[in-house]
Amino acid sequence: METYYVRASDVNNLVTGAAFLGTGGGGDPYIGGLMLKKAIERRGPVEVIRSIKGSNAHIVGSAMMGAPIVMIEKVPSGDEAHKALKMYSELTGRKVEYITPLEIGGVNSTIPLIVASTLGLPVLDGDGMGRAFPELQMTTFYFYGVDPSPVVVLDERGNVSVVEGIDGVWAEKIARVITLRYGGAAYISLYGTTLDMYNKTAVLNTLSLALNIGELLNQSKFNEVLDYLKARILFKGKVVDVIRR
Repeated sequence: METYYVRASDVNNLVTGAAFLGTGGGGDPYIGGLMLKKAIERRGPVEVIRSIKGSNAHIVGSAMMGAPIVMIEKVPSGDEAHKALKMYSELTGRKVEYITPLEIGGVNSTIPLIVASTLGLPVLDGDGMGRAFPELQMTTFYFYGVDPSPVVVLDERGNVSVVEGIDGVWAEKIARVITLRYGGAAYISLYGTTLDMYNKTAVLNTLSLALNIGELLNQSKFNEVLDYLKARILFKGKVVDVIRR
């Protein structure tokens, strides 16, 4: 098993890299970054497992659903996501041993680490997207047959809903409606699976990827980012106007 720790000094690199990988999706991770720093300062660094052999150990995804900008108006207490995870464990009767991000882009790079810090659980270095996509079923987990249901949806007031969709598309539709009724933002636990299945279906090593990209970007080493990713510039331009509808 190979592990490393995310410390408070790493958070800026993480959120910068996550914003980069989000490619415009996943929202601004600023609030999530502040919450993660506070959690680490209170409870210590978060253990991240880069690689581990498969087993029947139970894994659950933790994320925020809805519009991340709502977090600016309704700043979360930091307890919502881990309460959703506890509810998931009570509902299924399964002990959660590892937490995984649902997506690496944007604010959902930080939510699982906050939960892990609160509950004293390790986080797996991977996710289900490698980027940030808008819907729950848009994951490699679902593509390879992992069911997102049950989906526990919880808001900052303590309201809880449990979604058992007939498939991932319906789970997304129902959870989305609930989230809107909750005020546009909610905290979810979903995609329960085994460590063995996770290793076969996840996009691996994306937390460490975000950390490395963020470190280079924060040092203004853009050319090094290109080398690290084996990428190239397709075009350059200037944004002169934004039309929102």
